[in-house]
Amino acid sequence: MGPTEKELQKILESLVPGEWDNPHITSWDEETRIVYTLLATKPGTRQLHYYEPDTGQFEPLNLPG
Repeated sequence: MGPTEKELQKILESLVPGEWDNPHITSWDEETRIVYTLLATKPGTRQLHYYEPDTGQFEPLNLPG
């Protein structure tokens, strides 16, 4: 597990139960590197959020379409 994954795992483990629905770490291939992020759904909504390391907060994920 790389440093980014470890940091995201720490954040995932520190989330208060019920604060977010289905929080999980995901990854994808962005050209020549693997990118990791933490995703979660805001309770009571279907709005997906991603963890923004620069702010230390979850931000809404705006998907096209």
